[in-house]
Amino acid sequence: MGCFGSRFDKRKGTCTDLNTVGIQYIGGVGSNNDFCPQDAVSLFYGKEAEVDEWLKVGPLTMESEDQAKQIALECWSALVQQGNYLKDNFGNSDKTVYVAGKYADKDAIAQIEAVKAFLKEKNPDIEFPEEAKPEAAAMEGEMMEGEMMAEEMMEGGEEGAMEKPDLYAGDSAAYDGFANLPALLLRCCTAQPYFGDLVKGALCHYEFNFKGKSLVDVPMPKLSLSDLAKNPLAAKECKPDQWAGVAALVAAALDKAEASETDVWFSGYLGEQDIEGLKEMAEGDNILFPGWMAGWKSEDEAKTHLTNLGEFNGKDKAEKVIISTKTKCASAVVCHLFSQRFNGKFKSFAKEEGSDTWVLTVEDDSWEYSTLADWKKWVEEEAAKKAAEAAAAAMEGAKEGEMAAMEGEMAAEGEMMEAA
Repeated sequence: MGCFGSRFDKRKGTCTDLNTVGIQYIGGVGSNNDFCPQDAVSLFYGKEAEVDEWLKVGPLTMESEDQAKQIALECWSALVQQGNYLKDNFGNSDKTVYVAGKYADKDAIAQIEAVKAFLKEKNPDIEFPEEAKPEAAAMEGEMMEGEMMAEEMMEGGEEGAMEKPDLYAGDSAAYDGFANLPALLLRCCTAQPYFGDLVKGALCHYEFNFKGKSLVDVPMPKLSLSDLAKNPLAAKECKPDQWAGVAALVAAALDKAEASETDVWFSGYLGEQDIEGLKEMAEGDNILFPGWMAGWKSEDEAKTHLTNLGEFNGKDKAEKVIISTKTKCASAVVCHLFSQRFNGKFKSFAKEEGSDTWVLTVEDDSWEYSTLADWKKWVEEEAAKKAAEAAAAAMEGAKEGEMAAMEGEMAAEGEMMEAA
């Protein structure tokens, strides 16, 4: 837990900003990294047990149909609620309104609809609850609008809009059935980034605030005049725990899928306090990237991604960052390299010459342990090592004190003999 008023303490308040969750980090002054091999969201969702005790996963696959159904239904419930929240609070204006300072309202709604459609299509054996139907007059229009928006998301957007390349058009990976649910959810997090940011935001929420069976120092949500003006009867936005199962499953299955060490570049925005935190770090300092990051195989691809993010519409200040490193990654969702809970050592942080983009260089510093049992043993060994070092330092200090006292006595005796 960071000390009150530390840089880390300040960063807690913006750790779930959808503009920055993609490459959010733990590190710097007041950091709470305890070097645990599991994401805090997994500790929360799995009641602090070993992952293998409550979730059987392989490389982006899972074994239990019952667990898949449970998490799929949790995800569906959260998607329905989030979709209703968007429609009630953002979907009734001809003017573009940005959701969480990043996504145009219609895009956010369409992405939620697209995830629902894909989840339902690929899991015909799961009986997803019927959504509450609106009044008959409005129902037909809403259904048509929802279907059109979902189709537009699948096809690359509205006609006449600035076209972006569809990176996932040639995706031939297997997403059907309960066994491939982790791969499906990772694909949805990547191809529908509003959904992905919601899930990653929940993961960051627990990483910054979870401390052994409880949440500590949870910042109060920021309220604005627009929040106070919202309809109190409108659907509420989902809370982090509603996405926890999705986040824990994706993280666990992706961890199993990590393969070979390779050069990789990650890119996105980081907030003002995040940037200042990196400026304060020294070479060799620990830095952890919780959860997964979707990376690129070249720096040029990472830069193109920053360009495709478009104009920044967030309330808090943020700057573009590219993370350059070499670590174990899994290749998935057509063109991406994914890291999972990447632990490293800070090397450098500087702006490119003639550019407004920061480049963060990190060296891999992976743990030798992978289970909670081995981690707890390591924690005990580290504590014993530090206690021994402290005791040795204290003993050395005592010896130096004794030597100084003896030298003082000898000097005093010499002075007395000279005086005699």
